[in-house]
Amino acid sequence: MVQRLGSLWDTILLICRAEFEWTTTIEANKTFLLLDAMLKLKCTAGIVHLAMKLYPEQLLLTNHDGRETPLMYALKGGEWEMAQDLFRAEPRAAQIPDQWGRFPLYEAVARLSSSTSPNTSSLSSSFLHDLFLAEPQAATIPDPTTNLLCFQEAATTGNVQSIYQLLRYNPFVLRGSL
Repeated sequence: MVQRLGSLWDTILLICRAEFEWTTTIEANKTFLLLDAMLKLKCTAGIVHLAMKLYPEQLLLTNHDGRETPLMYALKGGEWEMAQDLFRAEPRAAQIPDQWGRFPLYEAVARLSSSTSPNTSSLSSSFLHDLFLAEPQAATIPDPTTNLLCFQEAATTGNVQSIYQLLRYNPFVLRGSL
C-alpha cells in the first residue's frame, strides 16, 4: 500500500516529523511514533486509520515520555470516535495504564460522566462495555488519582446510566465499597 502512495506518504511522514519533533532528521536509536504524532497534530481520520494499518505495533506503545497510549490520548482529548477506532484496531490497549496507573476505562468513565454532548451518550454504553471486557480488572481497582472505583466516579457527576452499566458489568464491586 505504501508503494502506491509513494512520495505522498513520504511527504506526510516528513510533515508530521517536522511539526511534531521540529526536525526532519532521523535519530538511529529513537523510533518515531507516527500514530502519536498524528493524533496530537489532529490529522484527519483517514490518514490516522492508514497509519494504524501500517504501524499496528504503535497502538500498544506509550509515547516517548511514557505517559499514554494512543487510545488513552484520544480518550483524554474527548475524541470518542477515534478512541473507538483505536480500540477496535487493538483492544489490548485497554490493558495498558498511563504513567499514573490509570486504565482507559477510568478515563472513559470520567470523560463520559462529565460530558453533556449527545454524541457521547450513544457511545457510552457499548464503548464502556467493550473497555470493561478488555480489562475487567480495571473496574475492581480504584483509580490511583481519585481513589474511586469506576461506578463511584460516575456517581460523582450523577450519570445514572453509566453507574447502572458499570454495576451491571461487575456487581461484585459493591461488596468492597459499602
